[in-house]
Amino acid sequence: MSSDLLDNLLYYLGQVLFSKQLDELGAFDRKFRLIAGRRNIYAWMFGFGFWAGLPVQTFVVTLVWSLITIVVHGFRLVYHVRQRLALA
Repeated sequence: MSSDLLDNLLYYLGQVLFSKQLDELGAFDRKFRLIAGRRNIYAWMFGFGFWAGLPVQTFVVTLVWSLITIVVHGFRLVYHVRQRLALA
């Protein structure tokens, strides 16, 4: 839940600063959206992990993936802010 909250805050900040969704700011962002912290990727992870009999490892992998998503979104937001400031 904490990871989702942090990711939502990054999205909100992107919306406030750019009047666009964070995923709409660049080509990389649009591509990363396909595998970023979305319900579908977590559903696939949980489905495969629980089917394989690895519930603890599945929770660890999904936690790590959610943190990676936050880090990438954070860096991308900083990148786009710096690009905007460079153009100003």
